[in-house]
Amino acid sequence: MQLFPRILLADTKNTLALRSDDFKDGETVIISVQSMEKYNVPHSGLYRIDEDRRFEKHTKIVKDGAVIFDFTPIGEQRHRVYAEYRGEKYTFEIYSLLSDLYALNAYKGDGHIHSTASDGLSSPLDTACAYYAAGFDYIALTDHHKYAPSKELSEQVNGVLKHFRVYCGEEVHNRDMGYFHIINFGAKDSVNEIINADPDDVFRKIAAQAGVIAEKYSLPESLDKKEFAFRLWVSENIRKFGGVSVLCHPYWDAYGEYNMQSDMLYFLLKNHVFDAFEVVDDVDRTGNGVNLQTALYQQLRADGVKIPIVGSSDCHDVNGDVFGKYFTYAFCDNVEYIKEAITNFKTVAVERIGTEYRVYGDFRLIKYTRFLIDNFEPNFKQIREKNVALFKRAIEERSAELAEKLEKDCLSFRKLFFGNRA
Repeated sequence: MQLFPRILLADTKNTLALRSDDFKDGETVIISVQSMEKYNVPHSGLYRIDEDRRFEKHTKIVKDGAVIFDFTPIGEQRHRVYAEYRGEKYTFEIYSLLSDLYALNAYKGDGHIHSTASDGLSSPLDTACAYYAAGFDYIALTDHHKYAPSKELSEQVNGVLKHFRVYCGEEVHNRDMGYFHIINFGAKDSVNEIINADPDDVFRKIAAQAGVIAEKYSLPESLDKKEFAFRLWVSENIRKFGGVSVLCHPYWDAYGEYNMQSDMLYFLLKNHVFDAFEVVDDVDRTGNGVNLQTALYQQLRADGVKIPIVGSSDCHDVNGDVFGKYFTYAFCDNVEYIKEAITNFKTVAVERIGTEYRVYGDFRLIKYTRFLIDNFEPNFKQIREKNVALFKRAIEERSAELAEKLEKDCLSFRKLFFGNRA
């Protein structure tokens, strides 16, 4: 039994269709809808919790193999649809959105990933295949010091597929496995290549300007001027190349100390030196880093500092336990506008702990994301998993025909779930 669409426009009459291979025309199905926040039946009198009295039941007749019914949801919230048929009760969930969010599509992604081009364990293409099969809509390959592998992969994939996107990216360092770890997401060119050409000269030039920069930003005396100047230089160059600069894993327990000092971290975020803050990631596998990063994010919000956020895995092994554990949901017109979704605060960061999820960001987006994780992801992932071999073949053969074939099922399910607007 299936019910579509699952995403509705709030405060508007929506038509839903319930279908089953078992339905026979003329049979009856009892339909009821229970809203989870703005209750169908106001709580009054004795405030009784009688399950079957908290919503109205409507008897519907099967016609042409389906039960068609209308529902006008009040506001933005999750609802449960109950269908009683042949003595069995079936439960579905639907979600109503206000017009601004209803107009946007939801995309799951990971913007911090490593491959065999640096210290990852899978090739760039096999990495993309793993994320495709797991139901992701976009990724960015961000190998250490290297931009070229992501550019090559993005040209391979984006030249064939329309609904799964690979963004160019890199993890920027000052030298070797240096102190600075900064994500360049979606830029047209590499910042690492500028540094790699002559790291000493780059650092010397930045250091020469450190005093002026410190004065411009009123940098506290307790903070390192050169460090601040270098981080600012990297971020400005990422922006110059059209990318999004992401401050990543500051509380990674690296070599006996955190990757960043808290005072510098707070100052950078407060002054919007970076475009986004990676609040959940694979930092230490104990939860300490994610705990501190999400706590800092909440502290910044309490202090009136608004900063876009992302969730990323920093995955090095698509067969390991970190794969799919941290990710982002972005809300935008299509998958080509993820950068804009990030900078326009239309993203949430997601952390999976066992079978549970924690979502961080705007409350409206959190509630909607939780619904999608519970109701959209499982079926969408099943479709992707059965098509992953065809995905790899389409990329290797650069076949638009194969790509169209494999995307057909995914697009069809999206249109059913979100309505034909998807």
